[in-house]
Amino acid sequence: MFDFDQPLTPLPFDEPRRRRGKPLLAWAVIAGTVACVAWAQAHRAPLRAAGASELTHAVREWQERYLVGVAHAFNQRQRGQFAPQAAALDRGSLAERLRYVALDGEFEGPNTALAKLDQLAPRLAEANGNDGIELRATAASLRHLYDDLAAGKPDAPSVDEADRKRLMEQLGWLGRLALHPEEGTDAVGREVLIAEARRTMFASLAAMAMVGLAGLAGLAGLVALVILLLLRKKSRALVERTEYGGIYAETFAVWMLLHGGLSFAVAEMPIARDYQFMVIGGVMLASLSALLWPILRGVPWRQVREDIGFNFGKRPWLEPWAGIGCYATALPLLFVGVLLMLALIAAGRAVDGGAGPPGLTPDEVPNHPIVGWVLSAGWWVRLQLLIVASVVAPIVEETMFRGVLHRHLRDATAELGYIASALASATVASFVFAAVHPQGLLAVPALMALAFAFTLVREWRGTLVPGMVAHGLNNGLAMWLLISLK
Repeated sequence: MFDFDQPLTPLPFDEPRRRRGKPLLAWAVIAGTVACVAWAQAHRAPLRAAGASELTHAVREWQERYLVGVAHAFNQRQRGQFAPQAAALDRGSLAERLRYVALDGEFEGPNTALAKLDQLAPRLAEANGNDGIELRATAASLRHLYDDLAAGKPDAPSVDEADRKRLMEQLGWLGRLALHPEEGTDAVGREVLIAEARRTMFASLAAMAMVGLAGLAGLAGLVALVILLLLRKKSRALVERTEYGGIYAETFAVWMLLHGGLSFAVAEMPIARDYQFMVIGGVMLASLSALLWPILRGVPWRQVREDIGFNFGKRPWLEPWAGIGCYATALPLLFVGVLLMLALIAAGRAVDGGAGPPGLTPDEVPNHPIVGWVLSAGWWVRLQLLIVASVVAPIVEETMFRGVLHRHLRDATAELGYIASALASATVASFVFAAVHPQGLLAVPALMALAFAFTLVREWRGTLVPGMVAHGLNNGLAMWLLISLK
């Protein structure tokens, strides 16, 4: 039987280590798994593009509501001055250009909207297939509407029920606004739509202000955290060496194989759509059974928990607050990661000769395949997604990446000295973390930035709790943002 109460035996820094485990073999498994994941991600590109398409549509509708809200909140009688900002949306596919026609009609009036339809007519005539038929029908409905408004007929008698239904289905919120012009007869309906736009505008400004303040506070906290880690050489929470580093490399490799195998098995099972994410969460938690591996290899469980930070810390009441602070410190790093991601996208476009429309296309937007689910699913699936993303994933991923993998890497690089070892370990663990996520390689810089911040707080506090809190906060906010776009 295993001796769970065997005393902890961290090796003093100045004693030679007795190496245990087979880290080279473990890293061969880890590298092979990462390569397989990268290959699988290339085949997930259509799925990511589908999610990105829905995300692009949702973000565009948010931009439209925001612009209308700003116009009505600050300068209702001179909305035309906001046309230049709206003109930034006059790009993309024909479907997006038709949305801009309705936005132009709101800001500049029916005559400008009709002129825009005339400009699009040649391209609409060339559109093929069912999509072309639907686009021409939408354009015809818009022309019926703006012909009536330009002729001084606010009740739009030429717009029949089919036209109204088509505009609402194809243009969403903006279609409903177009059907409720300022001079129309349904003043109450228009005020409801304008109130929605104002709420979007005020919520967006408040969110931007909060993120900005949190980012500034996080930058100060990041500097302070680095200084603390550098100065507190004799009181660091994370033991710099153990004799089990190779076994922890094995443990991480076992986890990757176990998690991948269970995920593949679940993917092949006929699970109802409404319960898929409940099962996925169960699989993720089941993969933590890989923590039995070091016990089977003779490491006491108390030692494992201590080494990987699987505890509540010396001050349990403080650790969740440290996690919130950690997330704030991650924001400036995330900003840098996003800039690097955009630079990679720009470099890719330069290699392709700068082809494509301005702005990001759906194929270029790094996103998680669940984006489409979040934007289209009902409350029950969204609840499952929220629990998996904000609770299960942080527990599992922080345990394995910031706990097991980082512990191994700190042992493997201990001879470099504290600073170099901590930075090298955080960088490698963060890269592996980012590379195995399904957002694609373009998202690696942004994901690495978050993971790096989570690793710094692991070094500072010793326990995984702050990283789990920060990780869950990040995923929860991302989920809330996606849901709020609908």
